[in-house]
Amino acid sequence: MSREVRTKGSPEPFELRPEHCRAGCLLIHGLTGSPAEMRPLAEQLAAEGYHCLAPLLPGHGTTLADLHSVRWPEWIRAAEAGLARLRTQKQSVFAAGLSLGTLIVAYLARRNPEIHGLALLSPAIAVSNQLLPLAPLCTRSSRLSPKDRAVCRLPMPEPCSGTMTAGPRTRWVSFGTCSGALGGSSATSPSRL
Repeated sequence: MSREVRTKGSPEPFELRPEHCRAGCLLIHGLTGSPAEMRPLAEQLAAEGYHCLAPLLPGHGTTLADLHSVRWPEWIRAAEAGLARLRTQKQSVFAAGLSLGTLIVAYLARRNPEIHGLALLSPAIAVSNQLLPLAPLCTRSSRLSPKDRAVCRLPMPEPCSGTMTAGPRTRWVSFGTCSGALGGSSATSPSRL
């Protein structure tokens, strides 16, 4: 028995291209989601002059049986096709992903140095440093006693950093799961992973 996957809005892929484009932005939805969950972000970006493209990942937007019949390389190929389409416009390209989409755009950024920046929305990234839960404490270390601040001098990555790397020109910004640890970082001043 095949059950229909319900999403708010149309599960169809979409493209929003303002008359005067500043840059392109590939938007990748999450697992069991559809491009519809990226539409509010795309509309805001398009209003600010970004050419937005949101593909539908294979197996999504139809039935659970369809989702179970695909493997992750098919999702990568769909995202790469969207990236290739944006590249043809001869513009700077950025990428944003939601949940599973964060993994896909990070993978693309690692393989495509022409991606100038990433927005990771509720990233599904495991961090290997076990001291990461202390990061919010360390970003507010001015309120700590000198003894407690000693913990913050332990070798630690930047807040929300992980083991993943991308090209030297890629800028990262993360929203969601690490928001308390960003310590003032925002879309205008991205945190580098």
